[in-house]
Amino acid sequence: MGYIHDSSMKYFVPPALAGGSGGTWTHANDGTFWSLSRAAYAGTFYLSVPVAVPHQNSNENRGSRIASVDVYCKITDANLTSLAVEFNLQTLPTTGEFDSPSNPTFTYDTDHDAAGERITQGSHVMTLTLTTATWVQGTQCLRADLIAVAPSNTVFEFFGARVNYTLRI
Repeated sequence: MGYIHDSSMKYFVPPALAGGSGGTWTHANDGTFWSLSRAAYAGTFYLSVPVAVPHQNSNENRGSRIASVDVYCKITDANLTSLAVEFNLQTLPTTGEFDSPSNPTFTYDTDHDAAGERITQGSHVMTLTLTTATWVQGTQCLRADLIAVAPSNTVFEFFGARVNYTLRI
């Protein structure tokens, strides 16, 4: 059996795997794309995107090393008031109770590095690059949480995310 070290791996996380809270969220297909859409409603909302990869390993420096995540979304009818992202890396519990996650640091791409760029109407591909690429072990899970505040007439649509990673097996 051979050794694989491929630094160009991609994995698409469909909107059906994400979860939203704060408002009414609906999975829909417009005939072309699936999306997870939040209906227009004033207030804070959260969108949790699992940074899912098909290969995890309990051994150090094996499996999948996450480099960045591309988030595909659209804002219509009005700008958001704010939008920020937080990564959460959690160890899976052995007794049924999760411990507090760690928060890997990251940078936004140059089109989204200013807060005002993330909230504008239009289609967005927001790349979130981890400061230190992270090996997600078989005993862990990683997610990107989008936290936003919307005025009453903003519609937010999530089309999925692409995880960019290195595979080493």
